[in-house]
Amino acid sequence: MWPDAVVFGIVARISEASFFEIIAQTGIVVFSVISAILIARKNKWGQIFGLAATPFWFMTSVIHNQWGIFILTVFYFFVWIYGIYNWFYKKRDLCG
Repeated sequence: MWPDAVVFGIVARISEASFFEIIAQTGIVVFSVISAILIARKNKWGQIFGLAATPFWFMTSVIHNQWGIFILTVFYFFVWIYGIYNWFYKKRDLCG
């Protein structure tokens, strides 16, 4: 279906990727997608999955020298912690 050059180009890029890059990218996709879906459904476990994605974001930002993403990931780390505190530990007013 695809031209051979495209297919072999994709295979070559995957084989060049280090083990840590593949793990990081997989972790980002899996945990971030689950987090987004759960948060959209107002499920508190979305915060946990978002936090679980954070080490993978750190890993990939360091591997690729993406320091802006690294700083943003630090910010998101604290936001996830704050969200976990609000959803799991903060007493809620049930009346409103």
